[in-house]
Amino acid sequence: ASVALGCMEHRGACGADYDSGDGAGIMTAIPWELFADFVKGEDQKKSGVGMMFLPQDDNKRETAKKTVEAVATKNGKFQVVGWRTVPVKPEVLGSQASANRPHVTPLDVAKVTR
Repeated sequence: ASVALGCMEHRGACGADYDSGDGAGIMTAIPWELFADFVKGEDQKKSGVGMMFLPQDDNKRETAKKTVEAVATKNGKFQVVGWRTVPVKPEVLGSQASANRPHVTPLDVAKVTR
């Protein structure tokens, strides 16, 4: 899969500035060690992670997070366990990617047990 990912330029995966990509990636198992502050052990079997691509603007991002939380908990089957902060290095981004980058943050949810 990693070899295939490296061959994505043929379909336009590189931006016009030649430094920005389209963010193509590889789907893997959930790296639970990154969520150790929220989920441990057997709780992993009742949890899930959603990758959220939110606005950079703080106010818009908080509004979006509240909306996502409301939808996630609406039917009473899930509870929001936490939002993880993802380390980023914006200085390595191309100009187009930098101008358009979302605030990426995983949301961890757990099944409500009754």
